[in-house]
Amino acid sequence: MNPAIKATYADGTPIDEWKPAEPASDITKSLDLSVRSITLLVDGAGSLVAGQMPYRVKASRRRGGVDVSASTDFGIAIDGAITASIDNDPASANRGLITITDVAASGSITVNSTRDGATLPDVIRIERPSAAPSSGADSASITTFSTVGKDQYAYGVAPDGFVTLKTNAAGKLSASISVAYFREGGGPNGNIGYIYVAGKVVFRLKGGTAWTDAGPEVQGSQAYRINANPPVKQGALNTGAIVITGLTPNTDYEIGPSFRKVDTNGDYLEQPSTAPLSGTFNAGAAS
Repeated sequence: MNPAIKATYADGTPIDEWKPAEPASDITKSLDLSVRSITLLVDGAGSLVAGQMPYRVKASRRRGGVDVSASTDFGIAIDGAITASIDNDPASANRGLITITDVAASGSITVNSTRDGATLPDVIRIERPSAAPSSGADSASITTFSTVGKDQYAYGVAPDGFVTLKTNAAGKLSASISVAYFREGGGPNGNIGYIYVAGKVVFRLKGGTAWTDAGPEVQGSQAYRINANPPVKQGALNTGAIVITGLTPNTDYEIGPSFRKVDTNGDYLEQPSTAPLSGTFNAGAAS
């Protein structure tokens, strides 16, 4: 290149003949944030729902569409009761990564990125509600259940339906299962044999992921079909009242029944059978 010729990009940056060609002659600069708005989850008491912290946001500086974060100087300014930091280590592969470790109240974080004398800012806005609005009822019931399948020897990842309830001031809920079932199905040798069904109550904070057992499973009585009198006998599963304590007061929880087939030798000649259920699941705030 002739040293007398001063070629520049559209933004005025000198063109270095040893620098690889850039994506476009009209170079644009930008600061990209992986998240610009955060709304945190709180329970009925206004406490943060577990598992949200630390919250991470990636800031990326781009020039002509190319990520130049490694050569960018990053900084943050916090407005509000927020604890956060940003990785500005030139040797770090995560330069520009913002880590939020606590949010005591709603606020914002201004992210500044400086490169070649030009500073580009952007803002992360964080909302922490004072308390979760309650949509839970004081009591509810479920009266329609799925049939327990012929190979359903383990509990599912979710219950057989659930209701949303609000705990009382003492942080308690109560639930019970009362269902009847009969043996259905068979094979070439006829619909004979017996079956048992087990059940349990599970719950979780509203909108949560993992379900927690409210107590041990309860096994129902034997249901059978035979070529005798009486030919059919229903089984019954009754848990009685199960009281769940230690929950967050005045907070919405999801609660429901879960069922499985008990593995026995009663399915005639290894012929699997199913168990249609009928009855009621009741739940409410415990006294």
